Amino acid sequence: MDALIPTMDRELGSALEKSLRKSGMNFYLGHKVTSAKIDGKGVSVTAESAKGPVTLDGDIALVAVGRKPRTKELDLEKAGI
Repeated sequence: MDALIPTMDRELGSALEKSLRKSGMNFYLGHKVTSAKIDGKGVSVTAESAKGPVTLDGDIALVAVGRKPRTKELDLEKAGI
């Protein structure tokens, strides 16, 4: 993915990314994780991009892969959708 929240308005995503970067967060958009290793010190994640590989070390790794829509409870057929 090349955007922080690709399914939302691009302007909104850019504003969110800018705000989070000011808070000290880094983003590696458009990267594909190729390995993750856990040792006694933390975690090491290696990712590939068009510019080459990057390895990131940290205490923890947060993995976010998306979500399934929960539309069954909305009774969309009853609403004519």
